[in-house]
Formats: sequence, C-alpha cells, structure tokens
Amino acid sequence: MQSSFSVLTMLWSMCAAACFMLGMIQVMTWYQRKWKTAYLLSFSMAIAATLIALFELSMMFATDVERYQVLFSLHAFCIFFVLLSLVLFARSYLGHGSQWILVPIIVLWPIQVLANTLFPEGPLYLNVLQIERVETYWGESFTFARIETSPMKYLTDTTTALIMIYLMQSAWAGWRHGMRQRAIVVGGGSMLFIVIAGIHTPLVDAGLVRTPYMISFAFMPILASLTYQFVSEAERDRTDLQRMRREMERLSRIGMLGEVAAGIAHELNQPLTAILSNAQAARRFLELENPDLDEVRDIVNDIIADDKRAGGVIHGLRAMFNRDETLPGAARVNDAIRVVSKILIGELRSNKVKLETELAKNLPAVIGDEVQIQQVLMNLILNAMHAMSDAPDHARRIVVRTVPAGGEVLISVADTGPGISAEALPRLFEPFYTMQKKDGLGVGLAICSRIVERHGGRIWAENNSDVGAIFKFTLPIKRDTDEKPA
Repeated sequence: MQSSFSVLTMLWSMCAAACFMLGMIQVMTWYQRKWKTAYLLSFSMAIAATLIALFELSMMFATDVERYQVLFSLHAFCIFFVLLSLVLFARSYLGHGSQWILVPIIVLWPIQVLANTLFPEGPLYLNVLQIERVETYWGESFTFARIETSPMKYLTDTTTALIMIYLMQSAWAGWRHGMRQRAIVVGGGSMLFIVIAGIHTPLVDAGLVRTPYMISFAFMPILASLTYQFVSEAERDRTDLQRMRREMERLSRIGMLGEVAAGIAHELNQPLTAILSNAQAARRFLELENPDLDEVRDIVNDIIADDKRAGGVIHGLRAMFNRDETLPGAARVNDAIRVVSKILIGELRSNKVKLETELAKNLPAVIGDEVQIQQVLMNLILNAMHAMSDAPDHARRIVVRTVPAGGEVLISVADTGPGISAEALPRLFEPFYTMQKKDGLGVGLAICSRIVERHGGRIWAENNSDVGAIFKFTLPIKRDTDEKPA
C-alpha cells in the first residue's frame, strides 16, 4: 500500500512557510524602521514568493488541463510581481539605477502581466496542451504539463534581460557609493535567483527536464539574505542609537559643568586659600628658634582637612562628568543628593537661591547607578534655579525631599517660581522642548525621563498648590541588598 506521506507536499509547504515567516520579520522591520518603502516592497516579495510556492504545489496535483491552466496563469502573475517588486526594491534600497532602463521595465512588464491575465492564451504561453503524471525516483508522482510557447515570449525574455542589467547596474552604483554589503545582497542574490530560475524554468517548459517548477526555492535565498541584512542593520542602528544617547548624556553633564563652573571655582578657592594661609603660617612658625610643634601640628591638620575638602569636590566632578557606562547596582539617593548639593552650592549662592533638603532617615538603597541619579537631580535643581530667576531674592527657595513609597523611593524637587503653564505640562519631557528664555536646548528633562524610565521608575511634574512647581520621580527599592540605609 502506498504511503500517504508526500515528500513534495512537505518540501513546498516548508518553502511557503519559510517565505511567509521571513515576510513577517520584514514587515515588523518595516514598521520599526519608520515605514520605509524598501522594507514594504521586500515584504510584498515574500508574500508573492509564498503564493508561488503554493501554486507550484497545487500544479503538481492538478487533475485536469483547465485547472492547471488557471494555476499556471496565477503562478506567472506572481513571478511578474516578484520581478517588478525586485526592481523597485533595488531602486529604493540602493538609491541608484539608470532610469533609461527602469522606465522600459515599468512600462513593458505590467503590459505583459495584464495581457497574460486577461487572455488565457496570452503573449507568454499559448496553451497548456496536455498534462501527465510523472513518477519521482522515490515513487511519488506529480503533474507535468506540455506547453506550447508563443513567439511573444521573447518580449518577456527581453524584459527579463533588462531587469538583470538594471539590477547589476544598480548594485554596482551602490558598491561605488560605499553600500557594499547592500550591493552584494541585492546584486548577488538577484543574479543567483534569475540565473537559476532562468535556466531551470525554460528546460521544464521545453520538457527537457521533467521536474516541478522550483522558482520559489530559487527566490527563498534572496528573502533570507535580505532578512538577515535588515536585522543586522536594525541591530547596528540600535547600537549606534544607544551610543549616541550615552554621548548625549555625557555632553549634557559636561554642559552642566560649564554652567556651574563659577560656583565650583568658588568652592575650590576657599580651601585652596586656607591651605595657602596655613602653609605660610607653618613656615613662619618653623623659622622661629623654638617653634611650637603643637601649633604646627594643628596647622598641618587644617591643611589636610582643607585638602580633603577640595579633593572631595574634584572627586565628585570626575565621577559625574567623565563616566559613560551605566554600572547597575545599589544606589543611595540621600548620598547622591548630598554630593549634588556640594557641587552646586557655589552656583546656588551666586544666584541667591536657598537649597533645603528633607531626607528620610534609614532610606533603603534603590536599583540603579548613583552617577546617573546625580545627573537627574542636578538637572532638576538647575531647572528650578532658572525658573526663579525673576523671583525676589528672599523668595528663591528649592526643597529636595525623599520619602519611601511602598516598594519605591519618591524624590521631589520643589521651587517657588512662577509654575508651569497648562500648555507646557504635557510637553515638558519631549526632546528639544524648553521653557527657558535663552540658552535652553530642551534635552535635559528628556534625558532625565529616559534615565528614570531605564531605572524602572516614573517622572512627572505638577504645580504646587500655593506657588511654584514640583518635579517628582520614583526609583524601585533594591531588595535583598547588604547596602546600609542612606
């Protein structure tokens, strides 16, 4: 008894499923890459290749000439569609190609498709004369047709030759313009498909090779290589985007450094002046005939203390402005606030702004990077300071609070400025949106939002009930940590 298992059905079904799966990957890429035409054309080719495989499978089991003729016409239509889409894809994806070759292809190819669809005995093939069953070497049979070709088929062959020339010329132009990998995939893959299909298909038409049509198998490597190329490009773009974001964050920190440079210079000047004065005093004591060593020892201790004070400021700056990579772990929010307060104290004094902190005791550590949390805090405090630039000196006040809130820590930065307009509130965290009158790029709050969200938290803004605005953000508490509360 003959087995019901069909190798032919399995192979062509697998080919159709593979083409469809590759098409789904490509349509997702099309959606992610901002709806670019090249990816949509590639997806349409994948769907057409899926239909080609299914039509080839159906033709193998057709039982009468009429059914075979209909399937054969639909098969030819899908091939026309794939080749025209391939030409348009090369034009869109590589951005190069001769219009003198492209225009005849676009004109001739649809005419042949229309004629072949409207007339059963169209210009491509006159008629399917008869069908017969051919047995494979493993014992399975399939339908094989004797076809009478038309002299008009040479028009199709000419158009196919123009397509080959266009694809080669487009790939070569792309290669010369630096798109070498794209050129290899499009040019090499297309030529391989056309050569294999162009040799095998005429031999089957002439009856010299008694096998099923295998155009779908010839086209599948193109789809696979294009999908791999699309995914690789998307991954490279994602890596480049992450690198650009990290660089933007670093440049934002450097920009803040320039903004607070005067205050930092003031903070460093005080310990350095004290060190100089103490050193001069110690030298005078040592020049005495009987110096008081206890007094000299106290002076040296003062010098050490002032040096540590200056070193602390410099250490905080180095940590904040020279790091690019995120080091996940346990961060102590209260410590981050204290560091930022020390860095900004000179800038706040010069702008006559009073900074107050209300930090919760025994605050648990949060998940994240302390330097990036410092960056968020510094952005919010500087924004609050700028918001109060028109307020009276005695009314300029910033309050930074921390409180535990369930499984999170809530941090807030409140000011006594004019508040935020209803129009501006929904757009505060959009890139390049700023309310500053001058020198505002509008990237600070957008970066703050991205950092907080990357840490698993939320950030928002609202107006105070009396005066000013308040920015709040949350960070998740780190569980099972050995970190001591801040």
